[in-house]
Amino acid sequence: MKKYRTKGTRVEREYKNMFKRWGFDCFKTPLSGATGIPGLTGDLVLTLDSDTKFSIECKARKNPPKVIEGWLKNNDILLIKGDYIQVDSSTAIMSVSTLRVLLNKFLEEENNKS
Repeated sequence: MKKYRTKGTRVEREYKNMFKRWGFDCFKTPLSGATGIPGLTGDLVLTLDSDTKFSIECKARKNPPKVIEGWLKNNDILLIKGDYIQVDSSTAIMSVSTLRVLLNKFLEEENNKS
């Protein structure tokens, strides 16, 4: 197996295990989403409930883009919008710790419904 593929598989597994430790159902997609099957386009699928599933793409870089790190530095969420893109179709970037806070809030609400 090529070095980059080994690294990618390892990182995907690390994130999958992290979500599982947090109490969420998460699985690696076949062929890292290369099957083209709708809903299985990313590396992972995170299931919150029967209606809510997220496709997640995982990337690992020796040196992540400095500009993104700088923009996110003292903020919780970074929103990036192109000139001709609608606001609700823009991109959101956040730290994993911020993601965990949001997911924990979801779990609390689900547990309160029961």
